Amino acid sequence: MKKICYVDEDGRFGGPQQRMILVASELLKHGYKIDFVIPNQEVDIFKKKLQNFNLNYYQFNINRLSLRPKFLIRYIIFFFYEIFVLIKFFKKKKYDLIQANSTPQFKAIIASIILKMDSVWVIEDSYFPKIVVRIFKILAKISKCKIIYTSGRVNDFYFKNNFNKKNIKKEIFAPVDQNQFNIMNRFNIPDYINKQKITVTTVASLVPVKGIEYFIEAADELYSKNKNLNFIIAGPEISSQIKYSRMIKKKLEGKKYIKYIGMIDNVAELLFSSQIFVCSSISEAGPITVYEAMCMKLPIVTTDVGACNQIIKQNINGIIIKIKSTNEMVSAINKIAENNEFRKSLALNAYNFSKDFFSVKKIVGEYIKVYSL
Repeated sequence: MKKICYVDEDGRFGGPQQRMILVASELLKHGYKIDFVIPNQEVDIFKKKLQNFNLNYYQFNINRLSLRPKFLIRYIIFFFYEIFVLIKFFKKKKYDLIQANSTPQFKAIIASIILKMDSVWVIEDSYFPKIVVRIFKILAKISKCKIIYTSGRVNDFYFKNNFNKKNIKKEIFAPVDQNQFNIMNRFNIPDYINKQKITVTTVASLVPVKGIEYFIEAADELYSKNKNLNFIIAGPEISSQIKYSRMIKKKLEGKKYIKYIGMIDNVAELLFSSQIFVCSSISEAGPITVYEAMCMKLPIVTTDVGACNQIIKQNINGIIIKIKSTNEMVSAINKIAENNEFRKSLALNAYNFSKDFFSVKKIVGEYIKVYSL
């Protein structure tokens, strides 16, 4: 049995945390023992998900890296103390492997270097500042950790300039929980869905990188021409992005054709009740919401971010548009909404592609190969 510790200094629940949970729950079936180390702050949703999957976790006062002055000061002040805490914990638990689950998880990697422990570093972004990327590269070389990246764009962002060849690197996409996101399941139609209209949905946290304002602008223009459209925005507000949340809510005032429903427990139910899915992000590594929508047999409109250019074939299983292009978003949604046969074709092709590509069993098999190297 291999004992692995997954470390996440950022307790806010999102795509990276969902990936960790799905991979860990499947690894348990292969005889692995997985513990999570998570912070005490902003972690309620993450804890609930871990408990739902019967995954073991430990909480520490770990500060996440942030450019906000209050958070950054605490991060710097407690940086070395928190490394010491992790060293003590790792040593006590006698783990075989430490896994850092995003780029700024420096403390876990430094602790593994000091203890001379094997490590894996999962990276899934293409937007961190150069200083963060530089620190990652230095620590990766020193630790000789195995690196998992979640899309070709992530690989290009980090490794295009002759990265150290001694580090083992492998592309592994994030999986989808196909027990939950399964069109064969029984779903109720939520009260917020207008059954008489075509529902266009986006699922994203209210943070600037998700580009929700462009989705709203497109919805305004589309509805002015086609009253048969209905728009849904689902996703949590983030405490560190209250200013952005207020801006989005202000844009939605008086618009009955766009509903912001906040964080919901059953995203699959919403997707099942929708006809078109939109990703309006400015930057992503691998937009898991797109993967989930494909599994729920939805046609996709997505900005050209992350892995989308690897999984979306233009006008075959979705439409890729330019980042921040309201005009292209309007055109793509309108094209799908007005052509029922085209919509069905995109949806079926998206579904057929997703069934094997995002399989948890298949993807965890790739993780096991990395762990075994």
